[in-house]
Amino acid sequence: MERIAVLVASSPTSASAERAFQLIRDLSAQGHAVTLGLLEDGVLAAAGGLPEVPLAACAAVKVLAGDLALRGMAAGSLRPGCQPCEYGDLVDLLMEQSDRTLGVF
Repeated sequence: MERIAVLVASSPTSASAERAFQLIRDLSAQGHAVTLGLLEDGVLAAAGGLPEVPLAACAAVKVLAGDLALRGMAAGSLRPGCQPCEYGDLVDLLMEQSDRTLGVF
């Protein structure tokens, strides 16, 4: 199976994010290792309160620290399993740690 990165930049309640979250569920159910990358307004999904975010279906969840800071959020406020990261970490995810990248939703 493949290692797939899915990037979400839109609000977690948007139709685009909901499609991405369903895609993550489907890919995970097929046996793929899915890493969710959250950036821009997508970082709001890491704050909690949104049960439709499929964190359990993800091999990892990377949250762009700069976008967290811009929204007044601290890394300590993230849901369990969400890891703050820098731009370089996202580049590594896309270029070296994934076989395929889907997004930005």
